[in-house]
Amino acid sequence: MGSFSFWQKWLFGFGLYLISFGLILSFFSHSALMNFVFNRQIDPSVQSSN
Repeated sequence: MGSFSFWQKWLFGFGLYLISFGLILSFFSHSALMNFVFNRQIDPSVQSSN
């Protein structure tokens, strides 16, 4: 059962990553960095005017 320990730690770490990414998105969504990264880089490719 040594491999279960690895996957349990991996899943816990990935869960913490997802939680922290969601918190960063929710608290800093109107900052200059998020404006540059998401509004200027990602939005034009997702919401094209065609």
